Amino acid sequence: MPELREHAGRRYAVQHHYALPDDAWCLELSEAVLVQAESPNPVTYRAGRTFLAAYIPDGDPDLEPDDPHSQP
Repeated sequence: MPELREHAGRRYAVQHHYALPDDAWCLELSEAVLVQAESPNPVTYRAGRTFLAAYIPDGDPDLEPDDPHSQP
């Protein structure tokens, strides 16, 4: 499910996922498209056409994520 954001009266959808073949995180920005859904939520948005995608390489996919706030 995309994360919805609004800026200057326009709605955007932000999605991120891990692109396994590229060993990278992918962050996508697209317009949010209005979808008429059935109740209980009659108005909802989905991600439309992606107009920006950023791939952030993973330095070493075998390493576990670390907490930058942890004390050594």
